[in-house]
Amino acid sequence: MSSDAVAPLARGLLLVSTSADFAGSDPLGLGFPIYVGIDGSQVSYPLLHEWNGSPTQPGHAAARFAIPNRPQLVGTTFYMQGIFVERHACAAAPFGMSSTDAVAVTIQPQ
Repeated sequence: MSSDAVAPLARGLLLVSTSADFAGSDPLGLGFPIYVGIDGSQVSYPLLHEWNGSPTQPGHAAARFAIPNRPQLVGTTFYMQGIFVERHACAAAPFGMSSTDAVAVTIQPQ
């Protein structure tokens, strides 16, 4: 997963969930909508992956993780969204935080 609109050296987390909040809500009061399910009703809890801005490629962040070779995952859709803490975040964002939009990824058979 990668993004090309991240502040240099921003610290981030990639939220991964099997459920989505398509309308987007701010249940944690962070000042931006969260589009991945964090309500605990999903099969799997949100996974947090370190996702940091690159010092050598300003604006770029990437998170790499392995997808296990498990046939039961075929057809499963995962929803992912990045959350960043940056020194130069939008003035309207409390806590110096910003986020990406969400993306859906469905596991396909080989």
